[in-house]
Parts: sequence; structure tokens; C-alpha cells
Amino acid sequence: MAPRRDAGRDRGRGLRPDAPAHDGDLWDWSGRCELRPGPPPQKSCDVAITLARQGQAASPVAQVLITRTNKKEPMRLVMQLQPNVLVAPGVKLVYDDKLPALALPFSRCFPNACFASGPLADDAAKKLRARAEPGHVEFKDGNQRDVAVLVSFNGFAAGFDAWQKEQ
Repeated sequence: MAPRRDAGRDRGRGLRPDAPAHDGDLWDWSGRCELRPGPPPQKSCDVAITLARQGQAASPVAQVLITRTNKKEPMRLVMQLQPNVLVAPGVKLVYDDKLPALALPFSRCFPNACFASGPLADDAAKKLRARAEPGHVEFKDGNQRDVAVLVSFNGFAAGFDAWQKEQ
């Protein structure tokens, strides 16, 4: 899974305070829009972050993405994970230990990645936007071991707001 490097316009700049040195946009929330051809052409936008385990910046393990095809459609939370995950329990975005995690079932797996997705309620998006403390993504690997990868929310509010304006 390659880090996103195509989203140059609206980027959050905060890094995890304990983040190792790295090259590129790992741990930065970034937004992008694409114009999809068709009658009529449609603009599709998202905001995302690429995650790696501490000390392994060259090997991303997950990407968290908030997207929607247009303003009339509900937002969707999408997570892309490395292959070799246990599919049955799904994946969780834990953004506040005092609130229920955003749990998603895996919808499909390919040889290079597995995808989980589901609707993201406006209320949940507002809670994510208000976060200052890091959260984590939880899943089980193919050997049934629990895995937790830190996710920073630094820069999320700016990226989310810019994404909303672009749509």
C-alpha cells in the first residue's frame, strides 16, 4: 500500500509527537478531489491519513479515509489494511476510549489489501473533527494477534473543513 502523495492542496501538518523521522506525508491528513467523467461529470472528494507502525514509516499498514460521492450522499468511513488480516472481527477506529469505537466489517480482500467500509454519521464526524488526542485502529492479524496502530487527529479539522468546502 503506497502512501498518498497526490493530495497537495489542503493538508493538516501535525505529526504524532513520538513519530519517527520519515519522508513524505505519513501521518498527515490530506484531502483530494477527482472529477469523474460522465454525463454529467461528478466531483468526488475525500480526506485520508496513511498509518504505519512506529519505526516502520516505509511500510504503511493502513489508510483511513472519509469520502462521499457528492454532498447529497452520506459520508462513508473506509479503511484499507495490509493483507494478512483476520476478516471476521472487522476493524475498529477507536477515537475516544470513553465512546464506542467506529466498527466496520471487511467488505473485500485482494492479494495486496483488505477494505472495510460503512456509513459515517454527521455526529460521529463532528466528534472526530473535535479530537485533539490520538486514537488507534484495531484489528487482528492473520495469526489472530491483536494489532493497534496509532492515528493522529492533528490536522484533521483543517483537512476535513477544506474537504467539505471542495465538495
